[in-house]
Amino acid sequence: MYDILPGENEFYVDQNGEKAASIGFIPRGKDSEGYEVIDVDHTSVSEELQGKGVGAALVKRIVEHARENNLRIVATCPFAESTISKHPEYQDVLAKQ
Repeated sequence: MYDILPGENEFYVDQNGEKAASIGFIPRGKDSEGYEVIDVDHTSVSEELQGKGVGAALVKRIVEHARENNLRIVATCPFAESTISKHPEYQDVLAKQ
């Protein structure tokens, strides 16, 4: 698998000095329970890496980041939203509206 590296408000996969895949987020304040919320607003994967599970691995990493930092997620990125909704084990990090 590929190493997922931290960036500023993102996680990414570096391939030959280029960002070959990334997932980004924007801090959005607090939810109704007082947790800090991040909006996962985009996921991108190069053509070369598509179909290899890199996008799903990026979503998993952002979920882990939320857990590690006691954050909650709102996913406005369609790919991230779809991936999170398909994984019951990710539901604990969703922000309460």
